[in-house]
Amino acid sequence: MREVGRGLRAAAVEVAEDGGPSGGHGVGGPYGADEFADRLVVDPGGLTEPHALDGADAVLVTHKHFDHFSEEALRKAAENNPALRIWTNTSVAEQLAGLGTRVTTVGEGESFTAAGFGVKVYGT
Repeated sequence: MREVGRGLRAAAVEVAEDGGPSGGHGVGGPYGADEFADRLVVDPGGLTEPHALDGADAVLVTHKHFDHFSEEALRKAAENNPALRIWTNTSVAEQLAGLGTRVTTVGEGESFTAAGFGVKVYGT
C-alpha cells in the first residue's frame, strides 16, 4: 500500500505500474497515460488544469474552497467515467448528491484505499 502524506498539495498523483511515483509531474508531465496503473487526483478545484480529471480512477477532495473543489468538473468527470470514485467530507458529498455510491464520505481517523493509495484522514 502506498501512503499519501498529510502535506500532499499536488493537483494529480500518478503511480507507475512498478508502484513508484511517476516523477511528480502529474497531468502534462513527460509520461503518457498508458504508463500508469492507477491515477489519483487530489483537490481538483478552480485552479486545476481543465483535463486533470481525464482518466482518473479516484478523486480526493479535502474541502470545498474553490481552489480545492469544482462541482462542475467532478460531475463532468463522473459523467465521462462511470468507474470514477470520489472520497470527501460531508459538505462536499452533499453538493455531489445524485452520484450515489460513487461518493464516499470520510472523516477524522478513517483509513481507506483510493486508486492503490493508502489514505488516512486528518481533521474534518
